[in-house]
Amino acid sequence: MRIAICDDEKIHLEKTRELIVEFFSDKGIELYIDSFESSEKFIKSRVDYDFAFLDIEMGEISGLKAAKKLREKKCFTLIFFITHFPFYLDHAMNMSPFRYLSKPLDKTRFFSGLSVALRKWSHSQKKIHLTDHKSKTGFLVNMHDILLIENSNRKTRVVTKRNEFFVTEKYKSLHEELILNEDFCETHQSFTINLNYISSHDNGAVWLEYGNARHMVYISRRKLADFKLKFFKFAGDIK
Repeated sequence: MRIAICDDEKIHLEKTRELIVEFFSDKGIELYIDSFESSEKFIKSRVDYDFAFLDIEMGEISGLKAAKKLREKKCFTLIFFITHFPFYLDHAMNMSPFRYLSKPLDKTRFFSGLSVALRKWSHSQKKIHLTDHKSKTGFLVNMHDILLIENSNRKTRVVTKRNEFFVTEKYKSLHEELILNEDFCETHQSFTINLNYISSHDNGAVWLEYGNARHMVYISRRKLADFKLKFFKFAGDIK
């Protein structure tokens, strides 16, 4: 797991690191922790971090701007904002942070947030087995990399971050496997989507984006209420 801590106050940076190490000490997970004393240095890093702990008020580039850069890169980093200043809360929420924490850190609350984040991260690491429709070759795909699956003319179309293909697995069986993960939702009897990639939606459709690719998926009237409930719960869970 790769973790970034960005804070221009060294004492708080070291305290955050100390608590992270303590929390993960008995989890059996190999950690790589990078510390940054400015958002400028953090933004220049090309590493895709799993967790990022960002101080909001830092130099010329704030933690808010650093978080915005992450979102523009379509990095699904779980962001923790840490600050002395609660009046930044409304602006911070626009960046869809996983948690908003006040300095000095409360250990109990910090560990509670990490427990939920670790569970979400663990779910994202699960792989799913697929079989190419043409070659009949089996392969594994990280579940988190799937944007959507579609029941298309009795074939199952899978769209991932890198490509799209048809597989021999039935749509229904893949849907039942994906829907066990709280990040997935069925918007139509022919579509199951990954909520992480939503860029916008209305009452009839939802748009998913990654990189330069944009996909439109229908929302049926019958599925609309369930979609809204799931999406609002999802959005709330990452704040």
